[in-house]
Amino acid sequence: MQRSLWRVVHAIFWRMTAREGSPAPHQMKVLRGKRALVTGAASGIGRSIALALAREGVDLYLVDIDDMKVDRVACDARRDGVEVRTAHCDLAQPEQITALVESVLSAWGELNILVNNAGVAHRGPTRPQPALTHGKNSGPPWTPARRIWIDKGANNTQAHSGL
Repeated sequence: MQRSLWRVVHAIFWRMTAREGSPAPHQMKVLRGKRALVTGAASGIGRSIALALAREGVDLYLVDIDDMKVDRVACDARRDGVEVRTAHCDLAQPEQITALVESVLSAWGELNILVNNAGVAHRGPTRPQPALTHGKNSGPPWTPARRIWIDKGANNTQAHSGL
């Protein structure tokens, strides 16, 4: 009962205070026309975020190492009428990240949203892991994931903050 009363009061207030052409309350945080780069966009959370942004009218730069899957996500996103670009980028490779940043800035000149989602997953039994140590090739078998999430993620986000 309280929720429906709140909706009625909210609707009446909006009608009383709205000006011609002003957005409805649920449209106040407009994403339409923004530009987003989504890493790990070929599947999982990255795919879901990319498609949700497309539905909101956000132009997308989709990045992944799986070219076929990211192309399918791009096709799905284009159905919402947004501009979609794709790029192959291994975020464990600094030179590929630099090339990606240059490509984004060359194409768009600016970026409004960064979804830094890429990562790797390990499926199988877990086992005790030694404590995380710092250094290029230190660590247990999950080192590739560590290189992307810890080493590269923090360093590249700082190095390329021009986005």
